[in-house]
Amino acid sequence: MAVSCNQRSRPPTPPIASSFSTLKEPHSPAAPILPLPEPFAAASQTAPTNPMENSVRTLQIVRGSAFPVSPVLHRTLPVSGVRFTFADGPMLGSRVVCAVAGAASPYNYRLVDAESGVVIQSFADFYGTFATLGASIVARTINGPQALLFWKPGKIVTPRITLPNAERPRSWRIVVASDRPLAWLVVRSHSGAVYHGPWSNPTEPEVQISEPLDFWPSAMSGDDGIHVASREEDCYLDPGARQGCVRERRQEGIVVDGVFVPAPRELLHAGFCPPHMLTVGDQPDTWQLWGRDTSGKWSGLPVPHDPAVPPPGARVHWLGRLVGAIETWIDFASRTVYATEPLVPLFPEPAEYRRVLVQPPKRPSELWLLDFVRGTQSLIADDYDCDSSLHWLAMSSTRAIVACTKPSMVGQEFSGTNRRLGHYAYTDVIDFPAQLRYRSYRVFEADLTTSGLAVGVLPGKVNQLAVLSLPKAETSEEVDVCPTFQQFLTAP
Repeated sequence: MAVSCNQRSRPPTPPIASSFSTLKEPHSPAAPILPLPEPFAAASQTAPTNPMENSVRTLQIVRGSAFPVSPVLHRTLPVSGVRFTFADGPMLGSRVVCAVAGAASPYNYRLVDAESGVVIQSFADFYGTFATLGASIVARTINGPQALLFWKPGKIVTPRITLPNAERPRSWRIVVASDRPLAWLVVRSHSGAVYHGPWSNPTEPEVQISEPLDFWPSAMSGDDGIHVASREEDCYLDPGARQGCVRERRQEGIVVDGVFVPAPRELLHAGFCPPHMLTVGDQPDTWQLWGRDTSGKWSGLPVPHDPAVPPPGARVHWLGRLVGAIETWIDFASRTVYATEPLVPLFPEPAEYRRVLVQPPKRPSELWLLDFVRGTQSLIADDYDCDSSLHWLAMSSTRAIVACTKPSMVGQEFSGTNRRLGHYAYTDVIDFPAQLRYRSYRVFEADLTTSGLAVGVLPGKVNQLAVLSLPKAETSEEVDVCPTFQQFLTAP
């Protein structure tokens, strides 16, 4: 996971209020609620120490020829009763999940085959897609019981849950691991008791859940093992990870493998791919990047920054104040800090990738790719003539999609898809292996599937998908992307 010093996230997630307190001394370690296996109980009492020695690096400049532009045609696929936008998350194979706008049907989402236009499934709620299972968490009715939609067969499986003592399930939530094909259920019975356990064969509905849990979670995640949390507890449930519950104080540390690691200083940002924390530094105008070395020991790396730039997670773009050029970049995966000339990431700057498309503010005709995996900065184009700004839409291992917006897009970035459609000038699909840009002046809001298809919508056209006629991609999987820390908020 790579991030600039003014991380942004892709809309339409609503703004999240952030507050940071000034902590002069290291946090007191949190006391475990349940016993933790050795040596993890002891480790939970230790904050990261001993800043590691390292220096800010530079990226190797690769200035080859600009990728030429090739016009691209599209084919339309009529799909009855649907006006399309695309749900967030990977699009698996040749299929896409489309959100329905203005439909009389009670179903708000469709799973559509982009090759044939056939609607495979319809459902009411969508909670995310997980390539590890080849499935999405969905619900057949609004706020209804969660189920798994398997993309390839197009089958929705709703669990039929058996609880201890003949109790009847009242509600449940599904958690999917981001690193392996594992589904977990947290279930509340009609008596109020809470249970959890693995859904051993999620392609079949029958499942027995018997392990008790002391609370109904307010958040769940599969990004760092299966874990759930309340306001005060963070519990690791997955037997493949370290099990146990620890008491966690909000924004004061990170729970890793069932262990609470307190932040040594004021915590600005924390993530799980790999586990890391960004805190204020011990010197003026510095931050400190904390992570684990190969021995598992936490240590810190100083990060220079402009004090006028908010920390990652501040989400200043929601306030309409887009922070400008960036010169310091943090690659959390390798715990490396890079320095570049001032560069502006394409809005809305997807921070989960270790590759970022950027433009020099004084040379808006240029587009560059920062590749933190290879340590390179490569020229994509030097002939863009966009009247407004380029927006990022999608990225895979072989392709990316950017869109040139019209000046009228200003102020419409977070409006609905149908309102945004009239404010695009053209769409470019960047093919990295072929070193080409495929351009369409008619298809907008495009996304990529893992089979390499680019699927979008047409302004003023309802009931249609638009598939760009691109050469077949060798592979087009989402690689070098860290799992997003997804929290599925649940009702009390």
